[in-house]
Amino acid sequence: MDMNGDKLNPCAIIDLTDWAELENADGSAFPVTPTKLHDLASGDFSKVASSLNRLYEALLNDGVVYSATAPALRYVAALLGDRESRAALTPSWDGEKFPLRGKLLSWLADVAFDASIEQEQRIREWGDIRRPSHFLIS
Repeated sequence: MDMNGDKLNPCAIIDLTDWAELENADGSAFPVTPTKLHDLASGDFSKVASSLNRLYEALLNDGVVYSATAPALRYVAALLGDRESRAALTPSWDGEKFPLRGKLLSWLADVAFDASIEQEQRIREWGDIRRPSHFLIS
């Protein structure tokens, strides 16, 4: 559900995003990134593996968050919460142990962590502002 209580449709997030205006580690996010995101729910092992690599190599490369990362994050979160996508996210090659879902959740956590570290670095670069020690990440 989004902030208004409306159900997030994973495919709508991809379809309504102007990927050509967004960037990832290798330049324009269009057309590869939306295709790879769709492939996450394909159930095809090689496509899913390639798509998982894309999440880390192009959308969260070395801890850098790109403009295409935010809509990709929204898609992954919506996909994980989408009842119709559950079967695709528990493919037979996963052994019904949810490792694909776990990998997607780990990517979401990694984006959140890297975004918070990036924000802390920006604050420090904006004039070496000293924040109270209880706000600093050690």
